[in-house]
Amino acid sequence: MRLSSRWSNALQIAASLALLALAIAIARPSHLADALKNARPAYLLFSLLFVPFLIALRVIRWHVLTRSRKTDMALRDSFHSYMGGLTLAIITPFAAGEIARGAIAAPDDRASFMGLTFLDKIIDAVTLFLFACAGFAMITTGLLRVAGVAVAVAGVASLTLARRVTAFLERRLPDSRMANALRRASLAARSVPPRVFAGCFLVATLNLALYYLHLYIIMYGFSPAIRPEAVGLFPLITLSRIIPSVAGLGVREFTAGALFANARYEVTSAAAVEASLMQFVTVNIIPVAIWIAAAGGLRRLAAAAKKNGDKGDQPR
Repeated sequence: MRLSSRWSNALQIAASLALLALAIAIARPSHLADALKNARPAYLLFSLLFVPFLIALRVIRWHVLTRSRKTDMALRDSFHSYMGGLTLAIITPFAAGEIARGAIAAPDDRASFMGLTFLDKIIDAVTLFLFACAGFAMITTGLLRVAGVAVAVAGVASLTLARRVTAFLERRLPDSRMANALRRASLAARSVPPRVFAGCFLVATLNLALYYLHLYIIMYGFSPAIRPEAVGLFPLITLSRIIPSVAGLGVREFTAGALFANARYEVTSAAAVEASLMQFVTVNIIPVAIWIAAAGGLRRLAAAAKKNGDKGDQPR
């Protein structure tokens, strides 16, 4: 198991370094230096004002989900739970570290928190899917644009079957400790009231719209001639995060550089690479660093987990 983990980590590091090298090669080192030299600091600094709102919207959405299951969950605990998950998510493939959000819960509630985390990620995936379809419609014309809209409608319609499909799969799980935990996780996700799900979806939509506006402003700071159609490619940069890597390093930058090759939509590859990297650092790395250093995040999370763990050990 340990050897497998080491090989996995080594492959992720190798993938990140290789893709980062390719991103630099696509953008060209001299062009990266020029883009950084000619950047507009005012717009880059202005983009930092978006970060607290982006984090707040994510925390609020997670808090609403947890309150649907655990009514005495404090906003403070939801914040530390979310940030703990984010800390591990940025260094794990497919953001698998998000499961760490459940560390703050009592032992009997951790499977439910896992289910809520999965539901939260499903909301993210559905929102990204819709934005990707909208982006496809922005950069295409004619029948291709109609096809993009049709796929979006079909995707939303398929959500009506999600509860039935999960219930069907849940009934066919074997009788084991792991299967029972998965059942509790599935039940927690399916027990979220439709109005709560709808509210979380609206918050996720606002969050992703703000996220792409944030990226647009950063790109404008590096490439003022950027055309609005460039936004249509942003979801593809986000989708690239599913490729296993170290914190997505290299993957986003390579994708951004390749998508904007030949100055597509008046954005150079160098500007796209630097904007993508800057957004990741400001929205993920800096908030996590502040949470750990200034708020004592890991210590608070461990204390809350211990307190809830002690509650779970008490006789009922």
